[in-house]
Amino acid sequence: VLLQGGGAGRLARVLGERLMLFIGLALFAAGFVGLGVAQELPATVAALVAIAFGAGLATPALQSVIAAEAEPADRGAVMGLSQSAAALGRVAGPAAAGAMLGGFGIAAPFILGAVVLLIALMVALGSPLPPLNQMKAAAANPSAARAITPITMSRRELGMEQLLQECETSIVSIDASGS
Repeated sequence: VLLQGGGAGRLARVLGERLMLFIGLALFAAGFVGLGVAQELPATVAALVAIAFGAGLATPALQSVIAAEAEPADRGAVMGLSQSAAALGRVAGPAAAGAMLGGFGIAAPFILGAVVLLIALMVALGSPLPPLNQMKAAAANPSAARAITPITMSRRELGMEQLLQECETSIVSIDASGS
């Protein structure tokens, strides 16, 4: 509540959204590993705190990065796909974890979750941070932060072009059929 109630915005102005995303994903993954290996209550609580802080940092930072890097005409579709993927994860994740518990033990879902988060971190790290002096300048002048956000991948490189065309075709065909 504290992070998303204003703390994340202030932290993003100081660190930048991209660095905040990296830190959040790393904390999130560390928390999952911690849950996988925790044997005692204090270790479990520490892991849950890391997950809560990681999610509290990564979630708003991801939305900011998506908004900054998506082309204006595609921003809504890209943000919608991001939210859909998150919703799918919230449904499929616990179902998959339940299936894994019986065959692989209680640590397996948490370790797999950490692996997925580390993959997301590696993808995020593929988009380089701006130089430190530019990040400091952006912290001093938040309106300059948008100007230094590197756009490292086009929507074609991300495979978004075809996906967006398929979505548009589906919507047009639904409108044409009157359904």
